[in-house]
Amino acid sequence: MKTKKSSALSRVAPVLGVGSTVSFFSSPGWEPPMQLRGIVMSAVLDENPPGSDRIELTLWLQGVGPGKPRRIVVPYDLLLSDPSLDAEAVQGHGFEAEVEQDAGGRWIVTAIGFADGRVLRDPG
Repeated sequence: MKTKKSSALSRVAPVLGVGSTVSFFSSPGWEPPMQLRGIVMSAVLDENPPGSDRIELTLWLQGVGPGKPRRIVVPYDLLLSDPSLDAEAVQGHGFEAEVEQDAGGRWIVTAIGFADGRVLRDPG
């Protein structure tokens, strides 16, 4: 059995059924997540909001392409799901992510993966 790459369609289609996906995608105001690929230039853990216990990982990116965000945020809930996500460990590595823009204009990660092995760019 072949496995399909995760996408908005593959996550929605099993729930709604093939015939109803068209009406879902034509819903007003809905946009599919933006797909990004590039290199993590730097990464910082921050509290958001300040003074809270909610930590976010902010990533500054290179090579994502024109018109795409250069900074994305990995939210607290996603960090909790993978304790191996570390700011120092991801610097210089390639990544692939799905992001959505929130009401405040920040690009929030909904899914992310990092290249294993060699560092593509020296973080220093």
